[in-house]
Amino acid sequence: MGALSYLNGVGQIPQLERAAPEEFSLGGKVVQASRQYGFMFGVQQPNPATAPAGSSYSAAWSPDGRYLAVAHATAPFVSVYLVSGSPSAPYVKTTNPATVPTGTGRGVSWSPDGRFLAVAHAVTPFVSVYTFDGVTLTKMTNPATLPTGDAYGISWSPDGRFLAVSHDVTPFMTAYSFNGTTTFTKLTNPAVLSTTINVVNAWSPDGRYLAIASTGSPWLLVYSFDGTTFTKIADPVTTPTGAAQSVSWSPDGRYLAIVFTASPYVSVYSFDGTTLTKLANPSTLPPSNGLGVSFSPDGMLLIVSHAGSPFFTTYSFYNNVLTKVPDLLGALSGISYSPTWTSDGRYLAITSDTTPFLRIFGVSSGHPTPGNMLAVSKPSMI
Repeated sequence: MGALSYLNGVGQIPQLERAAPEEFSLGGKVVQASRQYGFMFGVQQPNPATAPAGSSYSAAWSPDGRYLAVAHATAPFVSVYLVSGSPSAPYVKTTNPATVPTGTGRGVSWSPDGRFLAVAHAVTPFVSVYTFDGVTLTKMTNPATLPTGDAYGISWSPDGRFLAVSHDVTPFMTAYSFNGTTTFTKLTNPAVLSTTINVVNAWSPDGRYLAIASTGSPWLLVYSFDGTTFTKIADPVTTPTGAAQSVSWSPDGRYLAIVFTASPYVSVYSFDGTTLTKLANPSTLPPSNGLGVSFSPDGMLLIVSHAGSPFFTTYSFYNNVLTKVPDLLGALSGISYSPTWTSDGRYLAITSDTTPFLRIFGVSSGHPTPGNMLAVSKPSMI
């Protein structure tokens, strides 16, 4: 059957998809085949010995996958775990920074080189940035101009030159340029601002666009960015239907997913650099308010975390169609917020408001490659 006979050690079968027929050379003959690809959630990883101190709202893997940062309620408000490689204790909490954030951690983001960790949090200065040497988090000097209110989301641009912060007081988004060492300089606010709380923001993979999830209409804002100026893209014809909570770009930047607090709870838009076009809703919707969303690194899966059991829903994404796959993991133990993948797609972490506040799963996945063939047959048999 090819390379995708995945098992997770407890007898669960993989979720498989059949791609469109293609022509291949086999034994000197041209044949048609449909490639097989799929994924498998593995057994849940052991919980860290030291769990986050409270409800956890955001998590981010370092670019090399060696560290997992979690923003949470209750001091120290941010925790970083080392992926130790030990089967008995694979996730080991590192020492808290000498200067912790001043309030509840809501968002966390690593710089692309893994040298800096940015935290969005309640209470002034609302954003804390740390250098990280693999052992120690050292707080940097605050930006000269701070965000104007409690911060909820934060993200580095793909080149590490800019940092965007979402918050709850106008202008609702504050962006900085970064000189790569010590200095953050506030950029000019966009000419067209959001009118309500901005929850999460995300840069497109090429860094040319910034998407924002907002709690008020039009719920989704996308700006083009030329390194200096943010220019708002026209709203989609069909906007989300409720307070938006999270956004995620596909790896190729051609799609943008958003979750929100009214049915259908999740929408995916195609994006051509100018126009956002809503795709059809999945036939099976999430069961409740969408709180987090994330495309897998290969763009083949979309994870939606939500407020009701089973607390997260998995979709395959192929040919512009979202297809729900079975809940192989069963229900998680509480409201889930932030699904986040390692860059290689091998691990998925999901934050929660219920102890142990963090769940980590191994994931096997396969791209449709010539080695992953489902069948070889005559064209009439495909």
